[in-house]
Amino acid sequence: IRELWQNMEYGESQKEAFGPYMNCTQFNEELFARHQDYVAELREQNELLQPILDRFTKYIELYNEREEYEKTIQDSSRLLSRKRGALREEELQRKRVTLKLPKLIESLRKDVAEYQDEHGPLLIQGKLCLDVIEEKENDYLERKREEKERKKRQKMRTQSEASKTGTPHKNAKGAPRPGSIRRGAKENSQHNRF
Repeated sequence: IRELWQNMEYGESQKEAFGPYMNCTQFNEELFARHQDYVAELREQNELLQPILDRFTKYIELYNEREEYEKTIQDSSRLLSRKRGALREEELQRKRVTLKLPKLIESLRKDVAEYQDEHGPLLIQGKLCLDVIEEKENDYLERKREEKERKKRQKMRTQSEASKTGTPHKNAKGAPRPGSIRRGAKENSQHNRF
């Protein structure tokens, strides 16, 4: 029974429904029959849920891979790595995360909704399966939004500091961008050349 509960990701509230029969100290034929009936019920339910549970497990794996990928792309030193095939593996990871994950989420939503229409709520770790997916996706989107806002604030802060100090804005190569040097400074630099 515990193995089936673990396989189907039962939460404590789901386990408690059969709990009184799990901790009995007096064994008799009636208790044995209840256990057998419950195991048969769990096996039937497990068989029905297994395709959805497998895809949910795959979703969790891809979700974790997306988190790992997001951390990886933040590290610019990865481009200098001498590890053979590292960039190729990163590209494959990007494709899995950006192409497979959204498709998997949509198919899970559809199949879980169908299951719930026929059999009632599908709980994973005591929470509705769709709620678990939505919660994880909303957390991810919120982190992305916060990161974007943080970068925007940092860029604005850098620009305002540069305008206060008169330091020219520089492009990615470190050279001043055209028009970012004040005219007087530009003329002085031309006089110094001769």
